[in-house]
Amino acid sequence: MNRIILSLTIFLLVMFNSCDLFPSDPDETPPILALQAPEDETTVSGTITISCSASDNDDMDRGELYIDLVASGIIDQILPYTFEWNTVLNLNVSNHTLFVRGWDASGNSADSDTITVFVDNTNVFAPSELLANSFNAEIVLTWTDNSESEEGFIVERNDGSGFVAVDTVSADITTYSDAGLLYGTEYKYRVAAFIGSLNSEYTNIASATIIYFTPEWIEIQAGPFTSGMNDDLVNLNYNYEIMQYEVTNSQYVSFLEEALATNFIFIDGDSIFQTSDNTLFCDMANDENMISWSDSKFLILDGFENYPVILVTWAGAQAFSAHYNWRLPNEQEWEKAARGQSGWDYPWGDNTPTCELANYSGCFDGTIGVGLTTGVSPYGVYDMVGNVWEWTNDLYSGGPERVIKGGSWSYYTENLQVWNSLPVIPEYSYYLIGFRCVRDI
Repeated sequence: MNRIILSLTIFLLVMFNSCDLFPSDPDETPPILALQAPEDETTVSGTITISCSASDNDDMDRGELYIDLVASGIIDQILPYTFEWNTVLNLNVSNHTLFVRGWDASGNSADSDTITVFVDNTNVFAPSELLANSFNAEIVLTWTDNSESEEGFIVERNDGSGFVAVDTVSADITTYSDAGLLYGTEYKYRVAAFIGSLNSEYTNIASATIIYFTPEWIEIQAGPFTSGMNDDLVNLNYNYEIMQYEVTNSQYVSFLEEALATNFIFIDGDSIFQTSDNTLFCDMANDENMISWSDSKFLILDGFENYPVILVTWAGAQAFSAHYNWRLPNEQEWEKAARGQSGWDYPWGDNTPTCELANYSGCFDGTIGVGLTTGVSPYGVYDMVGNVWEWTNDLYSGGPERVIKGGSWSYYTENLQVWNSLPVIPEYSYYLIGFRCVRDI
C-alpha cells in the first residue's frame, strides 16, 4: 500500500512540473544604467544630447530622462538611450540635476547616476544686428532673431539717463517703431530676447536722432517759362533752388525752438510773436493747429510732424526763411518751379486733377503729409497745388495784400491751376495757408 502511495506521489509531482503548475522564480533583477554624456558639472546651452547605456538579464523596455527629479516625458526605447533636451525651455534655474530611469521587460526599474549641468543660454537665443533709423518722427528698429524658443523681445532705450525698458514685442517680431520722441535728442537702443524671467544677452547698441529740419532742394535753371493764364513766355536769368516739399510742422518747430532760445520770439497765451515789434508769427489757439506750447517746449500733435505747417502769418513765414538765410519765392519763381516751360495748367499736365495727383476738395478732410501725392512738377517739386496755399513774397497789385499760390485741400480744381493766385492780408493766420522757401545759388 505504501509503495502504491509513493508511486502516485512521484507521478503527480512529475505531472505538475510538466504542466508548469509551479512556475519558476519571477525576474526581480533591476537593470543597470549609466550616463555616458554629458560629464558631471558641465556647462551646456541650446539643445543637448544625454546618452545612457543600459543592460539587464531580461530585455530592456524603455528609459526616461528626469530633470530636477521630475519626469520630463522624454523617452527612448532603443539602446543605447539618447535623449534630446532643449535647455532653453528649462531656464528657471541656472543648474539642473539629470538622471535616467529605466525599466526592463519585467517592469523592474532603476536609476542611473545623477549629474549636474549648468545652463547658460544667454548667447544661444540672443538677437543680433540691431539697426536704428529715423523715419519722419519715429525711430524704427530692426534686428535678427537667432532663436525659435524666445517668448518675445524687450526693447530698451537710453535718452542720456540710462537704459530703461520701453516695450516688449511678441516672439518672431523683429521690428519696433518708437514714437513720441524729442527733436534733436540722440536715442540709444538695445534689444534682448526673453523666456520667462530670463533675458538673453543684449544686441549691439544702435542709435538714431530725430532731425526734423532736413529740407530737400530742387535746382531751377535760368531760362524762359510760361507764365499766367495766357502762357506768356517770361525769362528768369538766374538759377535758384526751391524746397521740394512744403515746410512741415517739425521744421517750423525747430525754427521756433532756436528763435525762442535767442529771445527772437515770445509766447503769449496761444500766440507766438516777434519780440522786437510784437508781430504775430503763429496762432496756436486755432483748433486746426498741430503745434502747441507746454510751458517749456513746443509740441506737435502726434503723427502730424510731416504735415505742412499752417496758421503761420506772412511775417512768420518770412522770419523762418530769413533765419536760415533763405527767402520766400516771388510769384514768378513759384510758377516756374510749378510748370516750367510746359504751358500746362497743372504741374503734371492738363489732365483734370485726381485725389492721387493732388489733395483738393473732396479728397481728404484736411491736410495730408507732404510728398504723398503723385502730381509733381516737371522739376520734381511736390504739392505745388493742393494741400495748402503757399505764401509768396510778392504784393498783390501793389498791396497791401500778399500773393498766395496753389490752392488747398478745401478748394476746387479751378483754384489749383498754377497761374491762379489770391490776395491775403499778411497779418492773417489762416489754416489753409502754408509756405515753402527758395534760396539763391
